[in-house]
Amino acid sequence: MLSVYLKLLLTALLWGGTFVAGRVVAESVGTFSAAFLRFAIASVFLLLFVLKTEGRLPSIRTSQVVPVIVLGMTGVFAYNVFLFKGLKIVEASRAGLIVATVLISIVIFSSYFFREKLTLVRVAGIVVSVTGAIIVISGGKPGEILKGGFGWGEFYIFCCVLSWTAYSLIGKAIMADLSPVVLVAYSSVIGAVGLLVPAYFNGMMRNLTHYSGTDWLGIFYTVRFTYYAVRILCSWR
Repeated sequence: MLSVYLKLLLTALLWGGTFVAGRVVAESVGTFSAAFLRFAIASVFLLLFVLKTEGRLPSIRTSQVVPVIVLGMTGVFAYNVFLFKGLKIVEASRAGLIVATVLISIVIFSSYFFREKLTLVRVAGIVVSVTGAIIVISGGKPGEILKGGFGWGEFYIFCCVLSWTAYSLIGKAIMADLSPVVLVAYSSVIGAVGLLVPAYFNGMMRNLTHYSGTDWLGIFYTVRFTYYAVRILCSWR
């Protein structure tokens, strides 16, 4: 049980770091370029991980093609476009606080679409987790981080929440037939392919040699987070 909590803590730390790294990258790398580079590189690691754990690249049935494509377009394409666009405008801490509300969104929509009971324990867990996020991110001064209006940056980050909620619910609906690591790997590839064209017109090829060492460090941090988070989550199975 202790190892499970340690893995949860490590996942939370890695997740939190992506907002800081993403903020750094967003300052000088185009939105679509940053998103494509993150998941193009991550897809390679994820596919290798699938080969290692599954022994092959599992095929998907015709009925699963559309759901997997939608996973890629919500959890990878839409989420990352909105994330990097939002991080160009708002602070990483404020973005992290908004994304923390994804727990509320997933529970509410799960109770509606999957008829999952909204128990007192779940409600209490949501309140505790979101409150903890507010306290930690604000350095013990919740009132400070809650100041400010709701602009385009906040809107984009809120769209991240909706995108990830859709990704989580769709993934849950088809996870009975495909393993989590396969779903993540395939949706990453689809999302990266979807990001390629806008990234190209975003000037990615022209600017590749002009990205700084800090930019590449931030990109590779988000890549390694994606890879290690999948390994951690899949090790719970």
